Amino acid sequence: SGASNPPPGPGANFPLIVQQEGTDNYELGIKSTWLDSRLRVNASVFRTNYENAQIFQLDLTTGGQVATNADEARIEGGELEFAARLGRGLDFVTAYGYTDAKFTDFNGTGLYDDNRLPNAPRSSLNAGLRFAHQLNGALELVARTDYQRTGRIYFSEDNRVYQPSYDTVDAQLGLSGERWTVTAWAKNLFDQRFVTSAYSRAISPLIFGALAVDPYQIDPGATYGLELRCSFGE
Repeated sequence: SGASNPPPGPGANFPLIVQQEGTDNYELGIKSTWLDSRLRVNASVFRTNYENAQIFQLDLTTGGQVATNADEARIEGGELEFAARLGRGLDFVTAYGYTDAKFTDFNGTGLYDDNRLPNAPRSSLNAGLRFAHQLNGALELVARTDYQRTGRIYFSEDNRVYQPSYDTVDAQLGLSGERWTVTAWAKNLFDQRFVTSAYSRAISPLIFGALAVDPYQIDPGATYGLELRCSFGE
């Protein structure tokens, strides 16, 4: 849907009214099972044509985000997914995605044409291993680990600031009873540091250009927790 920004001040490079996005979507896929349903293979290809794609920028006067429109953009790619039962209680899943997301006409001047869309990694790879074991009639032990590789991400339409490819691993170990579950979990287990958002110093040559820095935010790193869930009633 359309949106509005705070009233722009003198010299602002964003509009008051943001136009509604429009898309034409095309997708072709296949789902299949093999080996008595112990193996599942899914695949798809897709293409999306964007009109008035909404792009978010930093407003230096307020420190908040504002939006603007790019005239035309194109997103196309594919996904491949495997899921397999490796043994009793042991499951493996993996998925690979490729996305080519580009501006085809940013504003009619050739500026940023063929640049990649912000926050759209070209590739992603996920893999997970889950093991479940019944300890007795009432208790079940579940362990899971997940690996994710995220491809290079650009954070602005000028493609000046980006985060190179990075890897993370999550893990959890849980014990379940009839009406409760206790789970210990870890996200980004090996404490990888990567940028989650950033802005080019070009947004303010006077401030960030003079300091020769690009403002950015870093992932907090490894986090850990313990979760308890209970159900009540019949």
